[in-house]
Amino acid sequence: MTKLPRKAEYIVVPVAQPQQQHYQGYMQQPPPSPLSLHMPITAAALATAAAAVPSTNAGRMMTGPVGKEVKRPASSLGAAVVDTADDICAGLEFKFLVPRHRAAVDGGSTTAAAAAGGDQQAIAQLHRDVYSDIAESIRERGMKRAITIHKIQDEKRQEREYWQTHWIVKKANSAEPVEVDLRFADLLWVPLELCSPKLWWRDLTVPQTIRDVVRSVRFPHRATVNYTCDVHVHVGRNDGLPFTLLTFKRLATLLWLAEPVLRKVRDPRSPNYSNIYTWGAELRKHSRLALNIAKGEDYNRSQQQQFLAGSSGSSQGDESVEWYLAAAWRRLGVDDADQHDALKAIWLTKSTMELGRLLSGRERQYRRLGFNFSALGEEDDRARTGPRTIEFRVLEGTLDADLILAWVNVCCTLAETATSEQEARFVTVVKYLLGKAREMDANEGAALDGEFAELMRRLGVDEEMSEPLLAKVRSNYGCLE
Repeated sequence: MTKLPRKAEYIVVPVAQPQQQHYQGYMQQPPPSPLSLHMPITAAALATAAAAVPSTNAGRMMTGPVGKEVKRPASSLGAAVVDTADDICAGLEFKFLVPRHRAAVDGGSTTAAAAAGGDQQAIAQLHRDVYSDIAESIRERGMKRAITIHKIQDEKRQEREYWQTHWIVKKANSAEPVEVDLRFADLLWVPLELCSPKLWWRDLTVPQTIRDVVRSVRFPHRATVNYTCDVHVHVGRNDGLPFTLLTFKRLATLLWLAEPVLRKVRDPRSPNYSNIYTWGAELRKHSRLALNIAKGEDYNRSQQQQFLAGSSGSSQGDESVEWYLAAAWRRLGVDDADQHDALKAIWLTKSTMELGRLLSGRERQYRRLGFNFSALGEEDDRARTGPRTIEFRVLEGTLDADLILAWVNVCCTLAETATSEQEARFVTVVKYLLGKAREMDANEGAALDGEFAELMRRLGVDEEMSEPLLAKVRSNYGCLE
């Protein structure tokens, strides 16, 4: 990673590109060029895009120094006409376990001793105490805005009121001790989830903040993870508006095509490899889109038409998409009916709600998949009341700060690639993934570390930044480049 600069003043207005114009107090971006998947692309344009070298984003991460009010970039002050890298922010959720001694001696407490005896009130108090200890450790590291869920409830406030500004410590519902943890009979295990504030991707100070937070949890409290823990990354706009439907469609295209490679960060030997303990299963197996494709194109089309009959909302569908995709397949020499039907269905959606439901599962356990679009589908209270973000639920539990940072960078880079300002990179990556589609499907259970490295290069992710993820893929599959 690049060396982090010393703490800088907030950037209120990002540096304008030559094409940008100031208009009514915010940065107005130029309209998208024809080099986008929602309209026909000429062979010459594809060739130009394929030859383009993606810009790197080494060391670039997310948002303003935690614990202070983040001033939005000027582009976020107006309506969300287009999305740019300046708009992207991320929110982290990582789950872990903290041990406490059962006995009231040797570092234990009377509360822990009572909890060990099954006293429910003592168990609740133990959890409350541990949450407070974690929040205090984070504050001692300089992140003054750290709060527990109990403190929020005591103040009769809502958790969402703190999403933008605070690190929040609360219960992790899925995390629990497993066999290796239970060997230590003198310990009680408290499951926790730590949620970051909204983090703006452009701020170079945030990686060090995340490292400090992870250290404040991992070492003083002997925090650990197992296969019931995971790391979630929410990606959205810093101003709280949803991405445009066009950006969502592009991101859906990238994630659908790249899923076999991106999921190689999961350990195939883990008991939770198939998401038995946590929600985050494969988009290409359990989404409505995948199930519809398995039943044939006619069924997929009828399901989509049935939804559209009662759908409302803005439309960015394009009647030329079917023609374009067929032409693209011929140029690429790829004849994969399933991929053709999948991308066609994505690009024919007329609203974010339709897209969100298409890319979510029918059954409750598959509502939130590894690449989670359920916030767009609004099928339950959590989706209806939460932010309109895309959630990446693929990475397994870890307290390795470099690995967490590398994954967040990949998630945000994928979102950036889906924006209008990165159309050339988007087409380059899509063309590469289409060309690799059959090979990736044929090697579903095999190592794809070479493909992972190549995907990172084409996305423009710095080699040093992606190395922790590449090392994990090699470790998972026992392979070398």
